[in-house]
Amino acid sequence: MPERKGKREEPFPMTVLDGTYNIIRANRATSIIFGQFLDEPHRLAKMTNLFDFVFDPSLGRGAVKNWSEVGHYMISRLHREALGRPDNTQLRPLLERALSYPGVPEAWRQPDFSMPSTATLVIELRRGDLSLKFFTTTTAFSAPLQAGLEELRIESYFPRDEITETHCKRLWELSLKDGRPN
Repeated sequence: MPERKGKREEPFPMTVLDGTYNIIRANRATSIIFGQFLDEPHRLAKMTNLFDFVFDPSLGRGAVKNWSEVGHYMISRLHREALGRPDNTQLRPLLERALSYPGVPEAWRQPDFSMPSTATLVIELRRGDLSLKFFTTTTAFSAPLQAGLEELRIESYFPRDEITETHCKRLWELSLKDGRPN
């Protein structure tokens, strides 16, 4: 994931996504924290799409303890966006790719308008004894005078409990002591 230079939100993860959920920027905390949940953390550097991370069983899906809720919410949102923006020719193929991963429920193939579109989403990550809980918020821009800006989203991850906050801060401090590059 391309890293950004600013450090205000660290030690907590933050990504910048384009209109089709490609990760175009991520802070260092994103790799440090999410890397804890992968067998092959180096794959994060090659990660380009949030849906692939969440839906691919060989990436982050196995670590998302509440995957049914997170996946269902994300697919519902993507269905709505694909229907609401038919001129975007990349949303439908992204939806089809996400639905093609093994273990995705058949019911998710149809839009579910009963799924609420909330301002935050809770994601619980677990690997072994490590369990972290975040709530995410997505900031979207709607400035029609700036071409492309309305396509950008900032996804911020905030600790949902003290254990998560403490662990993120500890991992961040360790990364600074290890001298990991900015």
